[in-house]
Parts: sequence; C-alpha cells; structure tokens
Amino acid sequence: MTKKAAFIDVDGTLTTDHNAWEKVHRRFGLEKEMKEHHALFFSQKITYDEWAKMDVTMWKGRPYSDFQDALKNPKLIGSAREGIQLLQRNGFEVVLISGGLEEMVKNVADMIQADSFISNVISQTDGIIDGQVMMKVGVSKEDVIADIAKNQNYDLEASIAIGDGFNDIEMFKSVGYSVSLNPTSEEVADAADSVYFSNNFYEVISAVLDFIP
Repeated sequence: MTKKAAFIDVDGTLTTDHNAWEKVHRRFGLEKEMKEHHALFFSQKITYDEWAKMDVTMWKGRPYSDFQDALKNPKLIGSAREGIQLLQRNGFEVVLISGGLEEMVKNVADMIQADSFISNVISQTDGIIDGQVMMKVGVSKEDVIADIAKNQNYDLEASIAIGDGFNDIEMFKSVGYSVSLNPTSEEVADAADSVYFSNNFYEVISAVLDFIP
C-alpha cells in the first residue's frame, strides 16, 4: 500500500530565526568567515559540499556541547504544530528534509512531532567536534526524496513539498504539488505551484489542502 508524504524544509520554512549553520558560526564568533564562504558559493567558486566542509573545518576542536547549545530552542513559524497536525489528519506523513544540521532539525521534529527527518550530521569524538560532516542533504533534495519514497513506499504524485530556498527547487519538481512559503527569491517562487507569504503555518496548510484531491 502506497502512502503520501509532506516533505518540508526547516530553516526559513518552519523556523523564523537564523539558519542552523549561521547560529553555530555566531556562537563561535565566525561571522566574517561565514560571509566569505557564502560569497564563494554564490559566485560558483565552490560547491555546496565544499562550502559545508570549509565551515565545519573551522569548528574543529570546539566542544560539541557548545554546538548543541547554539541550536537549542529554535523559533517556529506561528501555529507550526497545528499545521503539522492538520497534514497528518489528512493522511500525510510529515518528513522534514533539511540542508541544515541534524541537531536542530531533530529539535524541530520533536517540537512539532514530525514523522521523520533527515539532515546533515556533524561528527564528534569524545565530545569534541572533529571537523567531519556527513552530507545527507546537499544542494538538491531530489535524490534524497527519491530514496525516501522508495524505502517508505511514498507515492510522490500524491505527495507535497513545502520550502523557501534555492535548494528546494528540485524538491518541488519531485512531487505532485509544491508550495513556496515566504520564498527567498523570485526563482524559488516561480518554481512552486503556489506561493504564500505568511507567519501562520496552519492557515497556509488549510489553504493548500483546498487545492489537493
């Protein structure tokens, strides 16, 4: 029996504060380096994976507990849990899929009671960040969603995707209906079936469900 999923981005979609990578850089006083790496990626001088590895290398030797503290208590979009419950009542399994950091994505998943989640994992040895990162979600989420759908028997045509950033565009193409929530660019907005600017997740989901059989 096939199932349907709601694949949802985290940073900027379900949360309203700094993204996970930025939170850690700020905690470690690395804002200048963060901006330099950001510029290198968006000028296409490095890949997304190279960007991540450059960032994590700067964190090497720092206490993992400081990393965890930086990612505590994420600020959620209004009525996030209520919107998730509405999706689940309508038969969707909620899958958080983030190019951010698993430590924060897990916190969000627990707060909203998502069905599952996947994100990137920072490695530590004896409580110290060792400079390694396991990149489970990169610049495109298309392949990740395909693997999840195969393993969990999700019908992608019956599934939806919700996101706000450039790395959600391929995710939008993977499902039957896509939603750009508070998009970061016109390109992201244009890639989705519907676009919403709102800080009330429940209201957005209520509207979206009207368009889905």
